[in-house]
Amino acid sequence: MPGSDVSEKRRAISVRNIYNRQRNARDPAEEQLQLVAEISLPNVDGIPGKNIIHNFCGKKVHCIQTFQWTCGMPITWGKCYTAESLSRVYKLMEEYWEGKDRPGFMFYDNACGLLKHLITSHPNSPWRQTTRFLVDTFHYTSH
Repeated sequence: MPGSDVSEKRRAISVRNIYNRQRNARDPAEEQLQLVAEISLPNVDGIPGKNIIHNFCGKKVHCIQTFQWTCGMPITWGKCYTAESLSRVYKLMEEYWEGKDRPGFMFYDNACGLLKHLITSHPNSPWRQTTRFLVDTFHYTSH
């Protein structure tokens, strides 16, 4: 049967067969070799390095907020740790454009909420006078 030849070839080159062939071809003495790395940490304030507990890990990030020119070239970015809150977006805007010319237009999916946040939480913010906030059509139609 022609179909059985094809399935036989498939079985012969399956991943499981390749894995089994490689495992069976290994030298049993190789499996007993283990690498051991000796690392000595420096003393810190008289405490031996081996007694110091290290808990270094990065903080989890909810999203990365990017600002970019209309051509798609990135300007800057910032991390939002718990949520993409309007106060965090405003803080990122302030951090980057502090002492610089602000853009004339800014597109943001929740620009209406951001503008409301500016009016209520930062009534003297220069963003209201210098920048027009534009909403994308998807967000605008959901009002």
